Amino acid sequence: MALGNSNPASGEGADPGDRDEPADEKATCLFEEADITEREQDVLRLIAEGNSCRATAEQLHITEGTVRSCIKRIYGKLNVHSRQELIDLLRPERQLNSSESPSRLSS
Repeated sequence: MALGNSNPASGEGADPGDRDEPADEKATCLFEEADITEREQDVLRLIAEGNSCRATAEQLHITEGTVRSCIKRIYGKLNVHSRQELIDLLRPERQLNSSESPSRLSS
């Protein structure tokens, strides 16, 4: 499945060809396994980049309600409950940086 090939409304920095990160490969696998649609991928990428629902809607030329519906479907398909869980799922290296916290708590 090609990522973002049919996203004519993507703004600057949204070109999937600009991404060479391992996280993008992980995202591709997750998208395929969870049956994430191309529109949901577009929404997911913009939300994961920190865009609000309003900004995402404006960039994709859809309503905020459509963005919220996509987010709900994405959360359900990926079994996450927050934006942070979603970001952690796509970028697991962030979890590695917090590995010191539990050892401090157990002392």
